[in-house]
Amino acid sequence: MGENKESEIALAAQAGDLDRVKAAVKAEFPNIEQHILSGAPPPLALRLIINRTQCWVESDDKGDWPWHTLTPAAKAAHCGSAEVLEYLLKLGADPFLRGCYDEDVYLSANTAVNHEPFMRQ
Repeated sequence: MGENKESEIALAAQAGDLDRVKAAVKAEFPNIEQHILSGAPPPLALRLIINRTQCWVESDDKGDWPWHTLTPAAKAAHCGSAEVLEYLLKLGADPFLRGCYDEDVYLSANTAVNHEPFMRQ
């Protein structure tokens, strides 16, 4: 596993920009209009695009630890954009995927375990 960049869908969702999200989805999944009109369940390829996160790996003597940012749907919810969130959910966004809210993975990990932040020394 290596590091990757944040997707345009995620960046647009974080900004709460529905038009930009739609354009980014269409750029990666050109048949999006046909899919929406068909009413069919979202195909796997679309769900993978919609739920993509940025990943980075930290290593120590015990192994490799992959970390993921928030999904585009979580970013939309976090910024308060209900219309972007609704659109992503209709396209197959998984509301149960979890990621790190904070770039400081130690803080995120400790918060997840202890439910309260701590100061790293």
